[in-house]
Amino acid sequence: MKISKKYVIFGIVAIMLITAVIIIICAVNVDKTVPAVNTMPFDTVLSNEQAAEDLEFMYKAVKQTHPCYLDDSGLGDAFDAAYEQAENQLSGYDSITVGELWSIGAVMYCSINDGHTIMTFRGSREVLEKDKIGKNEILSVDGVSYEELLGRFKKVFPFEPQVEFYADYMLTECLKLESWNMLLGLDTSDGITLQLQSETGTETKELTFGYPDLSQNTETDNDRESFYSYRIYEDISSAVFTLDECTVTDGYKAALSDFFKEVAEKNIRRVAVDLRKNGGGNSQVINEFMKYIDVDDYGIFGATIVREDDKLTEYEGYREANKKEKNVFSGELYALTSNYTFSSGMDFAVTISDNKLGKVIGEIPGNMPTSYGDKLYFQPPNSKLLCQVSYKKFCRVDRSKDDIPLIPDIETDEKNALDTFLNLN
Repeated sequence: MKISKKYVIFGIVAIMLITAVIIIICAVNVDKTVPAVNTMPFDTVLSNEQAAEDLEFMYKAVKQTHPCYLDDSGLGDAFDAAYEQAENQLSGYDSITVGELWSIGAVMYCSINDGHTIMTFRGSREVLEKDKIGKNEILSVDGVSYEELLGRFKKVFPFEPQVEFYADYMLTECLKLESWNMLLGLDTSDGITLQLQSETGTETKELTFGYPDLSQNTETDNDRESFYSYRIYEDISSAVFTLDECTVTDGYKAALSDFFKEVAEKNIRRVAVDLRKNGGGNSQVINEFMKYIDVDDYGIFGATIVREDDKLTEYEGYREANKKEKNVFSGELYALTSNYTFSSGMDFAVTISDNKLGKVIGEIPGNMPTSYGDKLYFQPPNSKLLCQVSYKKFCRVDRSKDDIPLIPDIETDEKNALDTFLNLN
């Protein structure tokens, strides 16, 4: 997902405004826009010809879109080789299920080491709310060890090699979706059984899958705005603004205003933005937050490289003129991160770090600050699997660190990050 990224290049802004119900479909030679549909059922049988058509479609979605085919990374060659291997594998089938095709295509998509370019399943059943997987350590699922599952998962779920641990975190997330369990070879007909290591010992948990009953949805406006919150610790002159997704709403803007007003009134000297559960979204949340930080200008990206048809255009980074609001904060600024912090959530922490506005506490985020991103969405004609493909590359503000992840100033387990902040001298 870096639908999240904001930059000055918005001659192509219309493409970026793809909604959840619109998919860009790239046929063999023609681009089309059609309503999105759910993926065909996992066990739907496709003929060899249908599967070959879909596989070619999946390949061309990347070849015609991804920057790796025009840069010097060599990843385009790797993807070509993966496609050839996938074709050879497919040639051994007279017919194939959608699930089997997904497995072949997912391995192919993983070959370019891009955490934003992924093949997935649209319309999966999911673990019902009452059965959500907790934070306990998973020992096994349906008798398959966690290590074995993780090995399978890393073949079909993309991640950047420098931050491979992101896959460990996302395995737990993907186990909440029936389709991913099936892709990993688990029988979900009667749910799944987890063996968990808890603080009190080993325990068993049975999980079932279903579709949420939307007719019983009692979600309120406050529920929809629950991705942000804040807390003031007046006795230690500290405050924490928690942001679990990068979404700009009037409520978020109002919460920032209230937060920094209270910070100013109570003369708080230390502020942290908690990004440990933030998987990305719209990077404009950074600009809104920065309006309350005492800095005249800042950079979010050192450069943005955009693929437009058969050329790459590089836009140099620029300094964002800060449009300051009332109650500007000039004290100590921190960002709290985890291995799950991703995309625009990661960009938020990098903006604070690379501009030397503050320090980072926690874990290395789940993707590289210099990486591919901003996705276009495609669906092949027969299986309707969902292909998400990057068409940009973003470079971090401090270009001398292009090849390394964001290293926290204070490295600690995500569970300890908040306490570490609160116990600073």
